[in-house]
Amino acid sequence: MIVSETLRSSSRSSTGILAGISRLRQKLDKDSRVLLFALSSNAPDLSQTVHQLGHLAAQSVGCLSAPEHPDVVSCSVALLDAQKATLFRSDIPGRMPAQVGRWHSSKRMQEKTAAPMDDPIPSDFGVDWEEVWSKGLSTPPLPQELQKHQFSGVNCIVYFSDDAPEGLANSLRQLQHSDKMGMICSSTPFITGRPFTMFLNDSVYSGGAVGVAISGVPHSLHVDFPANLKPITPEVTITSCEGNLINSLENSNPTRMLLEAIEAAGIHNVKEDFYLTLVQGGHKKQAFRITSGDPSRGTISLESHATPPEGSAVQVRG
Repeated sequence: MIVSETLRSSSRSSTGILAGISRLRQKLDKDSRVLLFALSSNAPDLSQTVHQLGHLAAQSVGCLSAPEHPDVVSCSVALLDAQKATLFRSDIPGRMPAQVGRWHSSKRMQEKTAAPMDDPIPSDFGVDWEEVWSKGLSTPPLPQELQKHQFSGVNCIVYFSDDAPEGLANSLRQLQHSDKMGMICSSTPFITGRPFTMFLNDSVYSGGAVGVAISGVPHSLHVDFPANLKPITPEVTITSCEGNLINSLENSNPTRMLLEAIEAAGIHNVKEDFYLTLVQGGHKKQAFRITSGDPSRGTISLESHATPPEGSAVQVRG
């Protein structure tokens, strides 16, 4: 990595960020680097800022991200050695959104009504369940740009994704010796007219993922949480879980444990967000937002498709 920096400015003006981009442009040779960036979606001059970012490097990959504060525009940039960075694009499908309720039923009925009378409607509305299950078990091929690399050559992968990254994440498991860090982009339909907004050189994408693979560079992966997230429980072990539900911690009722910890910490606003953080080898690895809890049953649910496995050490922060 040549340089990594976060630029900030007032949400009313991108002047501070543009000044920072200009300073970086004067320092470094454009042709020898690749730009990785995440620009907060509340920037008032998005087009101009993205255009200026593109002049920092011969190649670039980035996205619009959620603002860290309503009154602040931020842009995190990393400039990489072009000889050791490979940009890639992925359109590997992830989890399909659930279709439930009256809309789902109505849609199916419309499809059924619209079918020609002499054309039989297949059972299960045409779902090939064998294909569905086989897709869940198979590993998708790597994005085309990464297929030419030897698996041992990629040290680190950073990617920006829409809200269904499961297919790409499953594919990248083939790179067993690489660290992977992914970020779900901010929802931008009312900002750019796209569900998500990702950039790869001169192209803009509304879905899938874009990213960079870094080869031959010594590195270490470290995760920091916002300073206001303080631990309110000691490290405890998941003793029962299913899907995105944790049924017991230390063989005890996890919701009651959470409520007791909130009371002991003197937190009076229980509407605040609380997070279950995964701890491995004494290091923080991942945070899952707690979305609900049931004091009688004890179960707490996480904003995730799956919890950490049973036996994992976790800690509640809030």
